[in-house]
Amino acid sequence: MTQHVLSSHREIQALKPSGHKTVERFRVSSRHGAGLYIELRGDRVSKRWVYRFRLGNKRPDYVIGTFPSVSLKQAREMHGQAVQLVKQGIDPRYYRAAEVARNTQAWTMQEAYSHWIQHYASSQGRSGYPPTEKTVNQMQRRWRLHLQDELASFRVMDLTRPKLIEVLSTAASKAREEARQCLSLLKALLEYCEDMEQIEESPAATITPKKIKARPSPPKKRFLTLPELRQLLIVLDQGAGRASPSTCNAIKLIIATGARRSEVSQLCWSELDLENGVWTLPGHRVKTRQERRIKLSQYALDVLRLQRQFSHSEYVFESPRKCGAPIGIDVLTRAVKRFQGRDAKEQNLKAPLAHLESFGVHDLRRTVTTAWTDHLDVDKLLADVMIGHSEPRLIATYNRADRWPMQVRVWDRWGETLTRLTSDQHGQGEIAHNTNVIHVQFGNR
Repeated sequence: MTQHVLSSHREIQALKPSGHKTVERFRVSSRHGAGLYIELRGDRVSKRWVYRFRLGNKRPDYVIGTFPSVSLKQAREMHGQAVQLVKQGIDPRYYRAAEVARNTQAWTMQEAYSHWIQHYASSQGRSGYPPTEKTVNQMQRRWRLHLQDELASFRVMDLTRPKLIEVLSTAASKAREEARQCLSLLKALLEYCEDMEQIEESPAATITPKKIKARPSPPKKRFLTLPELRQLLIVLDQGAGRASPSTCNAIKLIIATGARRSEVSQLCWSELDLENGVWTLPGHRVKTRQERRIKLSQYALDVLRLQRQFSHSEYVFESPRKCGAPIGIDVLTRAVKRFQGRDAKEQNLKAPLAHLESFGVHDLRRTVTTAWTDHLDVDKLLADVMIGHSEPRLIATYNRADRWPMQVRVWDRWGETLTRLTSDQHGQGEIAHNTNVIHVQFGNR
């Protein structure tokens, strides 16, 4: 073996087999120490890098790679890594084999997402139940719209915090709340990858909404006063040529019950006991995954009986455009915007409710609970239970009473209130824009 030490790319490139030996090795200088060689074989054109090391009583060879696909600089770097492993008593050959196996088994982000969404859909949440189909669909939509194109091909182990911030910041520039939800999705997904030993630490763990300019919006406070609610109810009764009867009736039932728009839009006749005036929501349709009852006031029953003529399927609020399918929740949202003239870039000031401060469908639930508390003296905890919120865990654990008789009285009295708001004695069905006070008599409590 020649003692000449090679130190440049040009020298290595110029090497040729002498023809006297089957295998020839030449020492190559490296700041990491001795042991690095370039090897030539008479039967091969390529040259390969070899590190000869001592581990115990053995002097094995570690093949680093071939020249020129592995340059001199790269060979020296890999030599340095191998030297450090040997100093720790680790055979670099086995370490590299383990790395290759790990890389082969490494998930891409698309594979990780596919594994995680199945796990997420079947795992119990804080409520003790798996997420609803609607929640799972929302997660799938966010991945598809905001994350898939940018992240799907990345290996999980190669994903960096700066890359996540870049992708999420782009999403935040389009929809701040969606970006915040995407951050929550990625944190859950990458925590799952930690558990599955795909990564040691999630790069999303320390990212905050503030970092991606997606601070949570301040809590919404908008609710309709009774005079404003009266104006909306009258518009719903008249239709105003801006929404179908089914849409108007669905919004009225939200107001009558405080139910979520998804609970109302997908309501089935089989859930209703019209004779006894009770709506039983099955657990799979409730956000808390717990079955709950709603007492249907006379006002609500009148809405449902009126709706009978527009429904020809199992769904109470059947889509007028798609037979046999329920009305979409977005239809309700657009209708409320249309009543306010806010369904286009410029507000239509001729819309019947254009003069009111902007409100949405979800604000109607806040309107209902606020009115119950302010005008019917209902305590906030009972009002929360009636609209389907989870009770605080300590109360739910030690107090199992649902105060159903009290709930029934509240819903009945609320129905009477809604009837009075739209009765002839309050303006012969006309919208009184300047009405600031409405007198409501509730009778004996």
